[in-house]
Amino acid sequence: TNPGADNPPTSLLTNALFERVQISGASFQGMHFEAADNLVLTDVTVTDSGNVGYEDQDYNYGHGIDINLKFADYSSITFNNVVVENSGYSNGDPTGAGVVIKTRGVPDDAPYDEAERPKASLQAVNINGGRIAGSQGQGLRIEDLSNGEGGQPTVRIDGMRFADNGMDIVVGKTNVDATGATFEGAADGFAIEDRVYHALDQAGLGLVTWEAGHIYVTQDSGSIQRGINVTDTGDVVNVQAGTYNENLTISKALTLNGEGAGTATLASTTTG
Repeated sequence: TNPGADNPPTSLLTNALFERVQISGASFQGMHFEAADNLVLTDVTVTDSGNVGYEDQDYNYGHGIDINLKFADYSSITFNNVVVENSGYSNGDPTGAGVVIKTRGVPDDAPYDEAERPKASLQAVNINGGRIAGSQGQGLRIEDLSNGEGGQPTVRIDGMRFADNGMDIVVGKTNVDATGATFEGAADGFAIEDRVYHALDQAGLGLVTWEAGHIYVTQDSGSIQRGINVTDTGDVVNVQAGTYNENLTISKALTLNGEGAGTATLASTTTG
C-alpha cells in the first residue's frame, strides 16, 4: 500500500496476515506498507531485493522490507520467522536496509510533520525468530517511532539472528529490547556494540539493549559518559580496553567495569 506523501490512504490493511511468502530479485523493494494495522508477516523470505533503488526519483530508499506508516493510528507490527538476505543495498545509498520500520509525522520529519497532516502512531513492534543477513548497509533500521502519546512504542526482538550486515541494528530516537536477539559470530558484548548504532554512538538516539542491565562502551562508540547517561540505577557500564579522554559526571549508583585489569585508562577527572 503506497498512498504517497500528499495523499492519505483511501483504504487500510487491517489484521492482514502474509504467510509463507517468498520474494526474490525485486529491484526497488521486496515489500512496502504505508497503511497496515496489526500487520503480521509469518514465514516470509525476501532475498536479493531493494538493491537497485528507485531510479525515477532523486532518492534510492531500496529496502528488503519497508514499513513506512502514515496518516493514521496503528496497533502493532509482528514478524514471525521473517528472513531477509542480501537485500537493501540501494545502489550503495547509506539509507538502504534489509528492514526499515518508521512512523511519519514525528518532529523534523518534513513534510509529514506539518500541522494539517495526520500523524502516524504505532503501539508495538514484535520481531520473533527469523534472520537478517548480508545487508551491506544496515540490517534492521528502527527510525523515530511515536505511540501518539508523546512516547515510544514497545519494540522487542526475540530469536532473530543477525549476520554479515554493514550494521546489524540502527535506531533513531527509539529504544529496542534486543535481549532475545543473536548476533552471529560476535565474541562478546563489545563486538555486538560495534555492530549496533544507537545512544552509545550519538547522544539523543534510542538505546538498543542485548544484555539486561549492561551497557558496552568501545573505542568505536567512543564515550563512557554516553554510556553512563543512558544507564538505569544499578546497571553495569562495561568499558573496552583503551584510553578515553573525557571528564565523567556520575550522579547515580552504577558499576564501571573495565574489560581487563590495566587495559582501560580514563585520561580525565570524575565527579559525582
